[in-house]
Amino acid sequence: MTPKRFGLALGSGAARGWAHIGLLRELLSAGIQPHVVCGTSIGALVGAAYVNDSLDALEDWVKHLTRRDIVRYMDIVRGAGRLSECHAGPDHAQPNGRRPSRHSADAPPETSGTAGV
Repeated sequence: MTPKRFGLALGSGAARGWAHIGLLRELLSAGIQPHVVCGTSIGALVGAAYVNDSLDALEDWVKHLTRRDIVRYMDIVRGAGRLSECHAGPDHAQPNGRRPSRHSADAPPETSGTAGV
C-alpha cells in the first residue's frame, strides 16, 4: 500500500498562527510529516520556519515576545492626538496609499486580526 500524502494549510491570526507551531510538533512526534506546507500571514511564517528547519528558533523568539514587541509590529496610524486607525495589512490599500479604518478607536481590534507581520 502506498503511503498517503497530504498538504498542510496554515492560516492567519497571530494567536492561531503561533498554535501552528504546536500542531506541527504534535504531527511530527506522531510520525506524520506533511509533504506540502503553505500558509497565509503568520501561517506562512510558521510554515517557512518549518520547511527551513527553523521551527525551534521561531518558537524561542515567540516565547520571548513582550507586549511592547507585539505593539511595535502593528501598523498604527495616529491622528488628532489619539489612536484613530488600526490597519490589518496592505490588502486593504486604497489608490491614495491609505487604508480604510477597520476598528473604532473606542473598541479594541478583534483578536483574529493581524498587523504587519
